[in-house]
Amino acid sequence: MAHNDPEQIKREAREWAIRLSDDTIDQQQLDAFNQWHKTSPSHAQSFLAVDKVWLSISQLDHLSAYAQPPKTYTESSPKPSWLARIINFFESLSNTKAYVAIGAACVLIVAFFVIYNPIQQTEAPIIANYSTGQGEVKNITLNDGSLVSLGAQSRLRVSYSQSLRKVTLTHGEALFNVNYNPSRPFIVLSGAIETRVLGTVFSVQHSPDSVDVAVKEGKVRVGRSLINNSLTVNQNTLAQNQDATILLPGQAVTTNQGGNAYKVKDISIDAIGGWKDGQLIFENTSLKTILASANRYSKKRIILVEKDLAKTQLSLSLSLDNIEQFVIDLSELLQLEIQNSGNAILLTAPREE
Repeated sequence: MAHNDPEQIKREAREWAIRLSDDTIDQQQLDAFNQWHKTSPSHAQSFLAVDKVWLSISQLDHLSAYAQPPKTYTESSPKPSWLARIINFFESLSNTKAYVAIGAACVLIVAFFVIYNPIQQTEAPIIANYSTGQGEVKNITLNDGSLVSLGAQSRLRVSYSQSLRKVTLTHGEALFNVNYNPSRPFIVLSGAIETRVLGTVFSVQHSPDSVDVAVKEGKVRVGRSLINNSLTVNQNTLAQNQDATILLPGQAVTTNQGGNAYKVKDISIDAIGGWKDGQLIFENTSLKTILASANRYSKKRIILVEKDLAKTQLSLSLSLDNIEQFVIDLSELLQLEIQNSGNAILLTAPREE
């Protein structure tokens, strides 16, 4: 049931933010959150307002810090940004004290600029491009220590700033093992789809017709991408994304390129990123998608001549070291003939006698 009381909505948003920061959250709670989040635009906007403050407070492990006194920083502690210090200061005050402190806050803001000089502390963004060839798998360690395994015939663009870690998978597939840092979100863009990390190991596959996201550890939030091309966090655009879905380990989502259709399903943990270990595992996957994945590792391009079979759903596994045997097994399963044509392998219907 939707509430019209703004204060009640704010309280609910804070409660949900705290629950979502807990790794023990179960699917029933996530379903309840998704329902609450989609009930009203005011719910989405209030939640993102809470999330915005959360992202700005450095070195806090849980959103329950809203109810804690200001954190004491030592010389050995990493220094948060000047903005995070101000937000942390205000969040620790009661409403009455906040009004009294407004005048003093103005002085503090000036002091932060004079003492810490945040403009001079700004670092240049880190931008890098990675790509792989046919049959090639590349292991990458990013600037923040996060690990990426980039599958064959894939392209990845990394854009890091002080406030945002943005990675764009233009095509292909990648397995991510991300160092969680709530004050510096990690977002993967693939076409119109945005995958926002909540502390996890997950894979993203960007194909011509679809984007697939699967979670191995932790959880992610998947939805239409509304962020711009800058390297700054724009929470107002995220507030509009009411169709975002949270995935837990063993769950996957498939969406079309426009991000307009979502299909969540359960998936074997072993099937996620299997290509990293030389194995492709598919569960109820279209033949078109299977062949597209196999072709990234095959020396010869596998072409399905019988287009009416492209949507056939199959569950199978194949060894990347023996794709030729996979083609033979597939032809026998679907009763197709194999024809070698230069650098291509054609799968055709049997010839009539």
